[in-house]
Amino acid sequence: MGIGDWGLGIGDWGLGQIPNPQSPFYYNYFIIYVFILFEYLIILYYFIYLYLKMEFDLLHPDPNEEKQKHKLKKLVQKPNSFFLDIKCKGCGSLTHTYSCAQSVIKCKQCGEILATPTGGKIELREGVHIRRKGE
Repeated sequence: MGIGDWGLGIGDWGLGQIPNPQSPFYYNYFIIYVFILFEYLIILYYFIYLYLKMEFDLLHPDPNEEKQKHKLKKLVQKPNSFFLDIKCKGCGSLTHTYSCAQSVIKCKQCGEILATPTGGKIELREGVHIRRKGE
C-alpha cells in the first residue's frame, strides 16, 4: 500500500512538483501548508521571547540608574558637568561659574566665599542659591 493508494491524489507527485489547482484536494494541501507555516512562526516567536530576551528595556531606561552611570555609559551620552549662576546670600549679586571649578569661588562685590572645590563638583555654602545655565 503506497501513498497513491490512500486516495489523496498525491501519489503521482515528484520532487518539486506543485499540486494541480484543479485537484479536489488542492485546497486541503494549501490549508495544511498554512498551518505548518503558522506553527513555525509560533516556535520562532517563543524562541525569540525566551532565549533572546533583553535584560533591560532600552526604550524606557530607569532615570535613577541613568543618573548614576558614567557619562560615556549612558544611553544618550552627555556630560555630567554644567555652567551655573550662584546668587550671593549677602548682597544678592550673581556669579557665573562652572560646576567642576578648581578654585574657591568668591562674590565679586562683597568677597564672601560662595563655593569651594572638592576635586569633583564644587561644594556650595549654606544659604546660596544656584540656577543651571541653559534651562
